[in-house]
Amino acid sequence: MLASASVGVLSRYLLTRFVVTFCAVLVALVAIVGVIELLANFGDVVRASGSFLDAVLFVVLRIPHEHLPLLVPIASFASALGLGVFCFEN
Repeated sequence: MLASASVGVLSRYLLTRFVVTFCAVLVALVAIVGVIELLANFGDVVRASGSFLDAVLFVVLRIPHEHLPLLVPIASFASALGLGVFCFEN
């Protein structure tokens, strides 16, 4: 898609910048939510299962189901906003 002749250099650059920013923001949001979930539910999970790895597994399995539908639009908005600010500065 990006290698075709109809896609210009500027379009490729902006798309690449958007995707990289989107992935970075999404990873940061998932990490923040993961730490908050781990701290919020740590007592319950450790009492039920007994180990730290089970608590981490609980959080890792919970994030895609509970939080990812909210985090993807937030990351998309943040990366589009960052791209817009970049375009206006240059």
